[in-house]
Amino acid sequence: MATANRDLVEVTACELRDGDRDGSLMKGRRIVGTPRPLPGGRVLIEMQWANGKRDIARPEAHRRFRVVRQVAGAGMACRHRARARTTGGVVEVWDTAHADSPVHDHDVKGFRWAMRCEHGTAVGRRTFDEACEDVRDPRLWCEQCVHAVAGAAQLPL
Repeated sequence: MATANRDLVEVTACELRDGDRDGSLMKGRRIVGTPRPLPGGRVLIEMQWANGKRDIARPEAHRRFRVVRQVAGAGMACRHRARARTTGGVVEVWDTAHADSPVHDHDVKGFRWAMRCEHGTAVGRRTFDEACEDVRDPRLWCEQCVHAVAGAAQLPL
């Protein structure tokens, strides 16, 4: 995707990234750097206000935040498309909540984000980041990709 837009996402404190802003953090505040783990199941989050003033917080790592995140293809049904290095096939991440998505949430057990390979196999994930991480190797979730690569690896005698 060539363009990137902002989209409201819900993540845990340890999943926050540099550039996440607004939402539960309050308007005009953005994350600076990545959260650092602290003892006792907490994380250290560094933030910056629009006027440049720095701020820190130490929430529990599993606490959920709604933030505005810059996402490639926000507002589009297909959020990620690439060629898998392991199989050479095209893999995609679809937003099942989008009306134009060919994959619907009931196809992927109610998950919002669907990974789909060139064979049409679709598997759901809870977050966009999880889907983008797992879509890299379709052999983990597509049985046809496993057999396609296994068959290609065998040399005729």
